[in-house]
Amino acid sequence: MSIKLSPMETSDPTDTNASTQTVAEPDIQIDMARRHIASDELSLLQLIELAGPLSAAGREDDVIDLYRRWIHGTRSEHKYIALFNLGVMLGDAGRTAEAIECYRDALRLNAGFAQAAINLGRQLEANGEIDAALGTWREAEQSLQSQGADGLELRLMALNSIGRVAEQVRRYEEAEQALAASLALRPGQPDVIQHWVHLRQKQCEWPVYDASAVPGLIENAMLVNTSPLAMLSAFDDPALQMMASRSFVQRKFSEQPALIAHGRRYAHRRLRIGYLGGNLCVHAVGLLLADILEHQDRERFESFAFCYSPDDGSAYRARLLATFDHVYRVASLNDAQLAQLIAEHEIDVLVDLHSLSDGVRAGVLMRRPAPVQVAWLGFIGPSAMPWIDHVIADRYALPEAQLPFYSEKPLYLSRAVLPLCRRESTPGKRRADFGLPEHAFVYASFNNIYKLNQRMFGSWMRILNKTPESVLWLLDDNPLATKNLREQAVKLGVDSSRLIFAPRVSIGDYLSRFQCADLFLDNHPYNAGSTAADALGSGLPLLTLSGLTFVSRMAGSMLNTIGVRELVASSVGEYESIATELGRDMQKLSELRKRIRKALDTNPVCDPKNYMKDLESLLESVAA
Repeated sequence: MSIKLSPMETSDPTDTNASTQTVAEPDIQIDMARRHIASDELSLLQLIELAGPLSAAGREDDVIDLYRRWIHGTRSEHKYIALFNLGVMLGDAGRTAEAIECYRDALRLNAGFAQAAINLGRQLEANGEIDAALGTWREAEQSLQSQGADGLELRLMALNSIGRVAEQVRRYEEAEQALAASLALRPGQPDVIQHWVHLRQKQCEWPVYDASAVPGLIENAMLVNTSPLAMLSAFDDPALQMMASRSFVQRKFSEQPALIAHGRRYAHRRLRIGYLGGNLCVHAVGLLLADILEHQDRERFESFAFCYSPDDGSAYRARLLATFDHVYRVASLNDAQLAQLIAEHEIDVLVDLHSLSDGVRAGVLMRRPAPVQVAWLGFIGPSAMPWIDHVIADRYALPEAQLPFYSEKPLYLSRAVLPLCRRESTPGKRRADFGLPEHAFVYASFNNIYKLNQRMFGSWMRILNKTPESVLWLLDDNPLATKNLREQAVKLGVDSSRLIFAPRVSIGDYLSRFQCADLFLDNHPYNAGSTAADALGSGLPLLTLSGLTFVSRMAGSMLNTIGVRELVASSVGEYESIATELGRDMQKLSELRKRIRKALDTNPVCDPKNYMKDLESLLESVAA
């Protein structure tokens, strides 16, 4: 949020007569103000007192005009304050370039005006000038250091802004350093701790929970403020996952807006199913959907996409959106507007594709725009969101023993919750195209890097030590993570050249990688989800370790669904034993490939049409 010097701070909130008169005759007030400005008879304080009620009456453009006139004609030493307030109004109106110029003018008049520097950085960020924004905040933070306690709040704001934006543009080391500096100044910042912990995961900075990393920051505070997403990969413990989700929801979503459709039931000829998502594009979740949604029963169901996804211009996105009867592009709507739009279309069941993953529109869901709200695919864990009624799952991935840790009620599919079907890849790719040794045994794991952890990586290194002619193929996510993983390998007795890192590529080339690997090593406790479906859908055998949590049983549910249960381990020791055995037995691997491909081609549970029928039956059952 931008800093604002509130126009009402100088007025008496109990003096209702003055503000009522001001709002009642805004045209007269504006005309008088212009005359007073022209004759240099309006002080900045009077302008600020006038601006508040005029803005509240919807006359922002007139207020902007008054500020411009006053700034143009004044010789006041407080001109920089007027420029600041004008910058705030222009920024709120989306007039970014003009706001930037106002803040720069304010800083030219008062170089030490840190509030203007903070807001200037926000407007530069909004304008896509990321380096300039980061530089502005760095300069402000350095200048504030001499102010001690007086400049602490603004200094924290500058450091946290650097951390937030540097993380967004994947400059993880810079982001972590900024947030560590912020926490060293004030350890008790839950949101900052949350991002700092996840940044360490993204860089494979192990141990993640390092009490010596930031003075004054204790390990318990790191644990309590771990984000729900980060907790999925940190511990195979449903209670800790529920704690993380509940803490996050209470901290972030305490608002209680009016409920729109709670308790309603509609009587449409076709059941109206709404899909809410910012991932209806080339995204791990989006890529699972088209094959399924193309088989909707349009005689019984009417589908609505409420899409706030980026338009990636891909043929896949066009194909996916074409599966819906109605598509509403809603990225420009705020939460209240979007909730109202959903309610106006009398959606019977709203399917949220995020839950607590990145992109969640909790402000929409908490308004209850549909009488029944269901989570599917986006977040494989307990959400603790009371406005989510049900979660789509399967009995293997989410057994009844886990249900005490869920506020949602399960809707059980008769197959793996992640859909399985054949994957089409770019033909003709060879190992040499990916920098792989031709005759080595290739273990692969293309999970997002933040899902890795020190325990599982140690297991992989033991597997490599027992299979000397093997390599491990990983995702090259960011330079520091790659560097740290190579260093960890050396510490564990593995030549770092046996780790081969794959850059991000097109979907077709990505799927071709699975044809060049021998065995996919799944991660634990955060199993591969969409990536596991890609591996199996390409015919690549996948070894997983099933644990206690939903997220640690995703891949196991897929393997059980297609009848390849011998690739589901129940302990680290068993996992390593199977991986080592298969690393020496190409014949057995070949047989596993044939079984997986046969299941994809012949097993009804791998038929996307059957998956859609199963899903529609569940949604129909809760709408009744």
